[in-house]
Amino acid sequence: MKRLRLALVMLLSLTFLSGCIPMRNYRGKIESKIGPAAEKVYPTKNLYELFDKFPKGFTIIVMDSYKKDGIYMYRKIWLYGSPEKKRIEGYVSLSKEGNEVEHVNLVYSPNGKLSAENSNYSDELLPYKEFLFQKLTLNKKVLSKLKVISKSYSWVSGYGDIEYGIKDKDINKFLHLNKDEEVTMSINTEDSVVSDSGFFLPISFSQNELESWHKETIIGGQEGKNDD
Repeated sequence: MKRLRLALVMLLSLTFLSGCIPMRNYRGKIESKIGPAAEKVYPTKNLYELFDKFPKGFTIIVMDSYKKDGIYMYRKIWLYGSPEKKRIEGYVSLSKEGNEVEHVNLVYSPNGKLSAENSNYSDELLPYKEFLFQKLTLNKKVLSKLKVISKSYSWVSGYGDIEYGIKDKDINKFLHLNKDEEVTMSINTEDSVVSDSGFFLPISFSQNELESWHKETIIGGQEGKNDD
C-alpha cells in the first residue's frame, strides 16, 4: 500500500511539474480565451473596419506553404494598417525552396479591393484577393459546436492547444478542396492574446499539414514585425 501511495505521489508530482494534465474538461476553458479573440475579427468583411477595432494600427500576415511538382513553395502576404495615414499597404512574396522568386507591393483600397502596384506578376503570387477571416464567423458558440481532434492544457501557464475538424464551403473553396472534405483548424492559446495593450491571433488551416497549410494572423495595437 505504501508503495502504491508513493507511486501516485510521484505521478502527480511529475504531472504538475510538467504543467500538463489530461484535458477532459478544459475545452470550455480554452474556448473562453480564444472565442472573444476570434469574434473580434471573424468576420471582417472590409479591412478598413479594423481601424475601428484597433485605433493604434494593425498588421495582417497571411502565409501559405505547399508543394508543387515536388518543390516546396512559400507565400507571404504582409499588410499594415497605418493609424496616421489611414492606409493599408504592404507586399506579397513567393519563395521556392527558400529563395524568393517574386515580390510585389500591395494596396488595399477603402472600397475593399486588394491590388498590386503593378500588373507584372503571376497568378500564383496572388491567387486570392480576400482572406478567410473576411468570410468566416468564429466565436465561442461556433467553436463549441465543432468536432475536436486534439487538445491539451497546462495548469502552470494557462495555455493550451486545440485542433478542430471542420467542414465549411468557404474554407474548402479557398483551399481548392471538395466541399465535403474535412479541414483541420488549429489554434494555440499561447499565441492568442487579447488585452488592453495588444491583440494577436493566428489560426491555421490544413488538410495534410506535412503537405500544405494556410495561416492567417491578425495583430492589433502595434505594427507586426516585418521579417523580409
